[in-house]
Amino acid sequence: MGTRMEVEFFPPAPGENGYPAAKAAFYTVGVVLNLLVALMQLRRSRSTEGILTSTLIINILDFFVCLLAIWEAGAVDMNIYFIAFAICYTIGSRAILWSLMAMKVYMHFFTCLYCFIKFLFPFMRIERHSMGLVTTMILTLPGSGILAFIPHLFKATYDLGARQCMITPDFHASPDTIILLRMQVLFGLLYCYFLPSFFSMYMYQKILRAIQERGGRKSNLALKEIRNNYILDVWLNFITALPVRLITFYSLYGNNSLGSKRRTIVTFTVIPMQSYAVVYPVLCILFKRRLYRPIIEVFIRLGWTLGRKSDTGRVSKADSIRKRMSFTDRSSVLTSTGRFSLT
Repeated sequence: MGTRMEVEFFPPAPGENGYPAAKAAFYTVGVVLNLLVALMQLRRSRSTEGILTSTLIINILDFFVCLLAIWEAGAVDMNIYFIAFAICYTIGSRAILWSLMAMKVYMHFFTCLYCFIKFLFPFMRIERHSMGLVTTMILTLPGSGILAFIPHLFKATYDLGARQCMITPDFHASPDTIILLRMQVLFGLLYCYFLPSFFSMYMYQKILRAIQERGGRKSNLALKEIRNNYILDVWLNFITALPVRLITFYSLYGNNSLGSKRRTIVTFTVIPMQSYAVVYPVLCILFKRRLYRPIIEVFIRLGWTLGRKSDTGRVSKADSIRKRMSFTDRSSVLTSTGRFSLT
């Protein structure tokens, strides 16, 4: 069953690996960015509410996505049998990658669910009962990761004699097991990707509509922040992962029309999904107030306001104002255009 399309070898031959140095450098930037953003979120993520509303867990997952990409681009030592066996079945088959992606989708879903309850059902006081939601999240994330992880283990086989890791689009298993694995892939595609994504889109639409009906300055700030979450966490995450998910699904249930082109198609379609792990922390710093507000405060203490140096008197004035302002009032320092103003 695993020979109806060409076999892929992992790691690929040097000529088939594209530009490994450039790829490794690109994802090294992603490792550094996600690590820095995660450290920035630690101070704000000590409460259960902070865990749900910050990007800490997402940055940790993206950190490992970037590490996987670096290992794929680099020279993997396949001489030690145990290490080669583990790398073949987990990294070569992309089982870990799919597991991380499934957990990312559900982490975004729980963030959206928390905002949905908080904005549309304020009488429930979700911030006082967020521990229950966090407990559900802790149980759901590993479950979705395991569901996405298991089928890909059966796509890899390690030839001990030739010391080669071979990856096929179909499964290395008995016919009955293959049927079960295909059903699991179909269920996983719906449960780990489409359903949480579509429910998140629905909830964000409801939240945005409710905020627009309230009006007011604070509502405008909340509207901007929720809209940014909607685009960055749901839509871009959904769009970048859609091509490779459909190609992977088609490889199992479609005919052999892709043939030898499948390897090239999968390689190119997986790039947007992996690359978003590098782009996402940059977009969060630029558009999410939880991240760019601390950075702006650093600029203030250095005597700068978004690239324009201010005099010492204005910095001292801003510092004294910031000390008098509460957390809620401080948000008014940001103008409706998102730019910082000391005046």
